[in-house]
Amino acid sequence: MVYDLIIAGGGINGAALARLAAYQGLKVALFENGDFGQGASSNTSKLLHGGLRYLETYDFGLVRDATHERAELLNIAPHLVEARHFLFPKTRLGRHNRPMIKVGLILYDFLAGKLRISPHRWVSPKELARLEPFFLPEEKCGAYEYSDCVMDDARLVIENLVDARSLGAEIWNYRSFQGMERSRDGILDVTVLDRISGKEIVYQARKLAMTLGPWTDQVLAKTFRWEKPQVRLSQGIHLIADGLPSHSCFILPVPNSRRYFFVVPWKGKHLIGTTETEVGDYPPNLVLPKEEEIEELLALTRTFFPGQNPIVICTITGLRPLARSTKGSTITLSREHEFHQMEAGVFSAVGGKYTTHRTFAEQFLQFILGSKVLIKNIKPRLLPGAWNGEIGRANLETKLLAYPFVDAGICKAWMRRYGMRGLELAEFVATTPNGPDRLSVTDSVLYGEVRFAYEKEWAKTPTDFFRRRTDIYFTARAGIEMLAKVKAFFLRENPLLEKSLGLDADYTDFLKGNRHRAIL
Repeated sequence: MVYDLIIAGGGINGAALARLAAYQGLKVALFENGDFGQGASSNTSKLLHGGLRYLETYDFGLVRDATHERAELLNIAPHLVEARHFLFPKTRLGRHNRPMIKVGLILYDFLAGKLRISPHRWVSPKELARLEPFFLPEEKCGAYEYSDCVMDDARLVIENLVDARSLGAEIWNYRSFQGMERSRDGILDVTVLDRISGKEIVYQARKLAMTLGPWTDQVLAKTFRWEKPQVRLSQGIHLIADGLPSHSCFILPVPNSRRYFFVVPWKGKHLIGTTETEVGDYPPNLVLPKEEEIEELLALTRTFFPGQNPIVICTITGLRPLARSTKGSTITLSREHEFHQMEAGVFSAVGGKYTTHRTFAEQFLQFILGSKVLIKNIKPRLLPGAWNGEIGRANLETKLLAYPFVDAGICKAWMRRYGMRGLELAEFVATTPNGPDRLSVTDSVLYGEVRFAYEKEWAKTPTDFFRRRTDIYFTARAGIEMLAKVKAFFLRENPLLEKSLGLDADYTDFLKGNRHRAIL
């Protein structure tokens, strides 16, 4: 079989490209070296934002596109994207005065146009003190309120891939791109290593697209030695913390810097981020938080919430693959995407931001196919879990609770993770032997959900399940009580996983590396 397009790289950009290409009727295969979204795409700020700070770098087109995409993603993935009100304080610790902030937010609203969520407004010092009494209590400052979104980044990757598969794409994780050669008739022979079986497989394709994120230059250096580096890497970490008495989403200035950080209520805790540490040309073997990064975020939080001492539950650490530039720091580099053609039929893409992943896919596919090919618009198409007019959110909840094994906790978790696909999961659990069995007393996780992740969503390891198919990693115990049962399940399904993917230490090492309190 000859594929029309093979995609190497299964982060959000590769997933969106596979979905769009399959929607065009193309024969598509996607291969990911590790798990889907394992790199940059599940280690983001969790903000699906319009890019307010990019106004400072005059990326007006990026902000316009991002605000429009933000509104559309609210419609096509309402279970994974949530609108929130954010506070941008006018404080002595910031470098912007009130008129500058006001002008920026007017422009932000203008670029969003009719698709803005809600207009900005001024929150007086008295109102802010009432809302957030622990925020800079001695300063008595006011703030501007504006709207943006938070998201479940890992689940957005999975839902794009689930939809791509429903459209005919073949999707594989733990299969690593090894290189390519051109046959006599111009067809590309693409070599892929199955990391579980250890076997190399050759697939044929008319075109090859690489969406490798931080690993772009590392892979291209082996296959296309003449190619110049295409990315510049920056590491950012985020903290999941308890013990912060704040109910609002804050965007706050880093004193004496052009950077900002945020404090956002998230899954019953607080998400605090992010740092900006330039890495260099190649990603490290292990992307781990640095002690100084953790301390920086904690110190910043204490500065704005004096007397408070948030307790770190765990960290999120990721690399930003920015389009390469020889000038300026990574803080000021544009988040625009860039496309490259290495040779006939072989392409790569770098850069971009999460909010505009669908625009990225559209423009990259046009670049691959050529300007004369008309691309069908996929943007109104709902992601698989989106609730619609026939079965709305309230009706979905009623239907889920009708299953005897679904209590209020499970219902809430499934609606947040799967949306409408929660009904598919419930029926799967009901018809799976031992499906309704709970894996632990303290967590609302059923055996059938683990099997669903394996059979329907490509999960191969406990880390895949706890970190990217569910959000159990972000809980206080991180799923430790059920780890032995989950690991045993994956090994029963495929004994080769122990040696090939190292399941014995997979999740516990991940927890240690990311400073999770459940294991430290």
